[in-house]
Amino acid sequence: MKRIRALLVLAAAAMVLSAIPAGASSGSRGYLIASQRPHTQQHVRQLTQAGANVKYVYRNFGGAAAVISEANLPKVRALSFVTVCQRGSGAAA
Repeated sequence: MKRIRALLVLAAAAMVLSAIPAGASSGSRGYLIASQRPHTQQHVRQLTQAGANVKYVYRNFGGAAAVISEANLPKVRALSFVTVCQRGSGAAA
């Protein structure tokens, strides 16, 4: 049940992220960032340092919504706690 709820929340976040303007950087897009456990404040700092503009962090499971430029995407994906980094539109990136 928790997994279904998590997937529904991720789907809702995907819809929200697809409506978020990318900002000045034309290569920026909305992404969902997953981890095995809920993100900590240290995770959020590391995501920010890697170039992610974190918009929302889920409290009950390992998920966050962020805007990331194409140039910073490899840095975010390389973080040890990141298990999945998927475009918010639902298309895998």
